[in-house]
Amino acid sequence: MTALLDSLRIVCISHLALYVVFLLIHYRRLNSARYAAAFCVGVIGYLLVPLCRRLDAPDWILLALTLIMSAQAFCFWMLALSFFREGFHSRWYHWLVLILRVACSFVVIALFPDADQLSPIEEFLRSLPIVIFSVGLAGLGLWEAVREFNNDLIESRRRLRVWYLAAGGGAIVFVALFRLGMTGPDLREVHELATVSIILVLIYAFFLSGVELRGALVATGTIPNANGSTTGRGSRDADADTDTRPKIDPELARKLTAAFENERIYRQEGLTIRQLARHLDTHEYRLRRLINAGLGYRNFNDFLNRYRVQEACEILLDPAQSRLPIVRISDELGYRSLGSFNKAFRELTGQTPSEYRRARDTLQNG
Repeated sequence: MTALLDSLRIVCISHLALYVVFLLIHYRRLNSARYAAAFCVGVIGYLLVPLCRRLDAPDWILLALTLIMSAQAFCFWMLALSFFREGFHSRWYHWLVLILRVACSFVVIALFPDADQLSPIEEFLRSLPIVIFSVGLAGLGLWEAVREFNNDLIESRRRLRVWYLAAGGGAIVFVALFRLGMTGPDLREVHELATVSIILVLIYAFFLSGVELRGALVATGTIPNANGSTTGRGSRDADADTDTRPKIDPELARKLTAAFENERIYRQEGLTIRQLARHLDTHEYRLRRLINAGLGYRNFNDFLNRYRVQEACEILLDPAQSRLPIVRISDELGYRSLGSFNKAFRELTGQTPSEYRRARDTLQNG
């Protein structure tokens, strides 16, 4: 079995290395591609450790590979954040998680230096903290995949949410939990064979799927500031292609415009794209395609916020409604909480509603 395992590991390593090179050459400007490459490097480190141990590699090489493989689940989580969360930028606490994960590996190695001489209970205790970290981070990645699934307007990304993260996250969770029950040299070989086989299947499935980690266009639009100028509601990805939007259905576009500008359906609290499709008597996929490919929005909530914040600006600029509480405006526009209203307003105007109103008063009094 050892020869078979080594052969499978070498095949996996070569494929993953090629994929890392492909990502860094073609998509190096995308955060999601960099995290995907880092995840692949972590898997390569995991696959190399048993080979290096049998070859009696120096301790510093094994230590370096341990450091690399410790980042697998973290990179998986960061990939999910960068790909599925609009405008994501890593913060200090994200990297603190990585530091804790690496520290956990070193503590485990210090407490159980010789993995081949451990009793079943010691091997279980050695694996437990690593499994907890891996399952936890994989769970966070899976949560990002499902969090905005219904509001995501990019069909290729919706499919990626289902396939890529469900498969990758499921594999991490399965392999990690499977590891807890595989103690002893013989069972450990079964675990390693299962792990390498899963990795190889996912590699080929991913290649055959033809999924590209490429940034989609961010919607553009304008919202008036208190001084009368406009603020763009988004920007295009630096690596995106030129606009090649398909032709839109003019009748559906007319009905959508009427529903938002005349009926103000966006004021309905908790409005979903499925409810809107029923209101317009159309298929959901056609409505998604119109709002995304025709109007340039990546997320349904962004589309709603465009109209809601636009009306909020008009209300805040109206002297006759200067005493209207902001929380009342939030409720009337369909927001579930004042916090979500403030967040959406700031993202589109660069100001909170209160700051926007004060800027208007300053201009009028000046």
